[in-house]
Amino acid sequence: MSAGLDMNESRRPPYALWFFLLLLFLYLSIHGGHVYSGDGVVMLRVTEAMVARGEVSVRPIAGFEEYGVLEGEGGKLYGKYGLGMSLLSVPSYVVGKGLAKLASASDLLAFDYPPLLYYDRTDAGDVLTAFTCSMMNALVVAGIGALVLALLLQFGFGLLPAFLLALFFALGSPTPFFAKTFFSEPLAALGMLASFYFLVQFRKGGQTSALAWSGAAFGVAVLARVASLFCLPVMLAAVVFLLRDRPRKVVAWLGPIAACCLLVAWYNFARFGSPFETGYGAEAGAFSEPFFEGFLGLLAGPGRGALWYFPAIIFAFVAVKSLWREQRLLLVISMGVFTSLLLGYSSWHMWEGGWCYSPRFLYPAFPLLMLAAAYGLRSAAGCRWCRWGVGLVVVWSLAISVQSIIVNYLDFFFYTFLSVPDATEAMRWSWEWSPMVGYWGFPQKHFLILPRLMVGWGGWVLQAWAWLVVAIAAAAAVKWVRFLRADS
Repeated sequence: MSAGLDMNESRRPPYALWFFLLLLFLYLSIHGGHVYSGDGVVMLRVTEAMVARGEVSVRPIAGFEEYGVLEGEGGKLYGKYGLGMSLLSVPSYVVGKGLAKLASASDLLAFDYPPLLYYDRTDAGDVLTAFTCSMMNALVVAGIGALVLALLLQFGFGLLPAFLLALFFALGSPTPFFAKTFFSEPLAALGMLASFYFLVQFRKGGQTSALAWSGAAFGVAVLARVASLFCLPVMLAAVVFLLRDRPRKVVAWLGPIAACCLLVAWYNFARFGSPFETGYGAEAGAFSEPFFEGFLGLLAGPGRGALWYFPAIIFAFVAVKSLWREQRLLLVISMGVFTSLLLGYSSWHMWEGGWCYSPRFLYPAFPLLMLAAAYGLRSAAGCRWCRWGVGLVVVWSLAISVQSIIVNYLDFFFYTFLSVPDATEAMRWSWEWSPMVGYWGFPQKHFLILPRLMVGWGGWVLQAWAWLVVAIAAAAAVKWVRFLRADS
């Protein structure tokens, strides 16, 4: 690489950083305000235990005392979920406790939704720590979008195509929904994508440090979800291929992963006396569903089918031939991660992921698939009839994404649970009760906290925060208009 090119690159505006800021404040603008799932509440209570008591045992959910926990060492209850989100949320939990000290009882009026919630909505400590910690996935998902943009630019896409493709992923996929949740899949997705990003940097420059960062990023995915280890063989095969002339360097990649696995093992041992007991018990090995039923449901089922909730992945498969020529590493890792998760979960007893939106267990593969799909979408731009197909995918994706932003999945599935004899089968296979159909006529649409905060329902501190979010989102949007005009 010439010195002149280095100088030009050094003068390039920090597009990824500005895209991160744009997405972060857009996602905060559609924030829901709560930790909605029981899984998330248990992970948050691990954070609470670490900050308040210096331990990891949790207080159970009132009325659901056995949900998400297992009795372990000392007869205490411990959460069964990964440590990643709990660790990540420590600073935001401290901020939430500070806000709780400033809040009055009337300030909680803004948080008096939804009808079903797994913690006390009259307790300022519970409400405001949940509020601040539930913003962490906005941060995580904005990071995913920024990396998607950065990689597309590195792959040679122009600024406008890269921006539109990354923005489509950020807004026209299940991504906005996950930005509103406290699920662990986004952190696993960020880890997977960052691991690939650093492998690309290693391929470009050959620095061993990039390999170590790639391994550390994959380790973060494991801390978020131990099931990320499904993808280890594919990632390791890709690394070995990259290092075919320097095989000893694979240690630099595996070392951070081993350290994260040891942390998981220690966490398991501290809770349950065994490095291999995650808290799921026999459920961890409950691969009892017919494989092809789960396989079909995760691919094309009305409740959780990836092809319905993120149809852009069709273009990833269309692009296989061009990826083999241009981006073989991306082809292997994107398809490999997706296939690993699909095969790994298809026969698990709860392959649909419980009360959620879209195939959440497959979400860690979606950013990688979007990078692959970018090549298919670029090819489709040269064909008139293909452009019609692209337009249809874009319109469909944005339409159902909007519904996922304004309809609270917890309200919807609670109503499903009360309305049909077998809610699980309805969630999996019923067109009537699938979010992409049922959300349109669902009357309860209050999955946004910002409008209530902007008019002062949460007190002056949160009102100021809400208006600041809107102002910064607008400023970041204006900045991007300027970038795109200057590039045209």
